Amino acid sequence: SSSSSSSSSSSSSSPSSSRASLKFGVVGPNADVAAFGNYNGSNPNYTTVLAGLRRYAPSLLYAKGCDVASNDTGGFGAAVSVAGRSDVTFAVMGIDQSQEHESGTRKSISLPGVQVDLLQRIRNETSTRLVVILLGGSAMAVPWAAQHADALMWVGYGGEEAGSAVADVVFGTVSPGGRLPITFYADDAQLPPFEDYDMRRAPGRTFRYLASEPLFSFGHGLSYSHFRYANVRLRVEESRSRDRAAT
Repeated sequence: SSSSSSSSSSSSSSPSSSRASLKFGVVGPNADVAAFGNYNGSNPNYTTVLAGLRRYAPSLLYAKGCDVASNDTGGFGAAVSVAGRSDVTFAVMGIDQSQEHESGTRKSISLPGVQVDLLQRIRNETSTRLVVILLGGSAMAVPWAAQHADALMWVGYGGEEAGSAVADVVFGTVSPGGRLPITFYADDAQLPPFEDYDMRRAPGRTFRYLASEPLFSFGHGLSYSHFRYANVRLRVEESRSRDRAAT
């Protein structure tokens, strides 16, 4: 941000908002799974991203393509075929509870397995418009998707109606207004060693101390509309504990 009193967002147009004559395809390991996180009850009634998209496009094509963390490319052919027959392809990628949980952590923040390879095959071998949708509860380094996909959406673990929410956004029923609650790093090199808890030591941690440009900053987010913040003022007050508090 700058010291200017106003700022504006870039707008983003939905690649599937005029869908009457378009053919749609869905690929990816997280397309047909429940988007629950660690702390959830057992609820058999949920809407996957695939199911949510089918409400708008009942005749869409689907092929999983690969698993989240497997190196098996045996499903690539079917997924590339789906993409090749589709005007717009939704690639639902990311991570799951096998990759992030209370008793373990990831060794890399890159997409695991062969997910990037699948995206590259689709981009190189088809002319489809590629929408990458990321499920997962933490930051992912996705520089290739950020550069080559036509649209990129991070969903997190959206819960039982995540699929409905995703579909409403990509088909233009609602305009997205979300902002990233975390920093998305460009690669593993932007992170200090896991054992180093000094947030200020280079390369720095989080949006406060990161010395280089992240892939996506804390607070980043696009909308289908234009908006502007104007006449912003910051008031600093002295609290009872004598800490300075901004409101």
